[in-house]
Amino acid sequence: YVPAVIFALNGQPEWADLNRIAVMVGIRREQLDETLAQLKKNSMLEIRDGRYGCEATHLAYRDKRGKALSQKKFLREQLQRSIDAFETKYESGAKFQSHTFTISADSFARYEAQLNSIIERIIEEADADPVEQVAQLNLQFFTLERRL
Repeated sequence: YVPAVIFALNGQPEWADLNRIAVMVGIRREQLDETLAQLKKNSMLEIRDGRYGCEATHLAYRDKRGKALSQKKFLREQLQRSIDAFETKYESGAKFQSHTFTISADSFARYEAQLNSIIERIIEEADADPVEQVAQLNLQFFTLERRL
């Protein structure tokens, strides 16, 4: 939801109704306050001439260890957002895909690198587009427990 917060606040006056923004983004006010504090701390969102402003057009974060609690919490929330969108937007054009396939035991990292490359290309293209709406892409890639 962080990109949605940035999108919702960008250009808004400093005194914007944060309760309304939280409802619009679909989060609790406490989550919005935490997000605002983090964005300001990281200089991703600032107040210029009495208005919120942001230079970033996308966020990409990868936790190399995969164990950071805040990252896991964020990803869990994104998965829930996907479930909610599946339930409410499937008929209206949201896109959902799932593929199960076999790979060799030592090729997981190669496929992960390819997926990261695709995401980077999407980000580059999105950066060139005018900012008109927020889109969400969730990608999960994991092996299943059963070995062949």
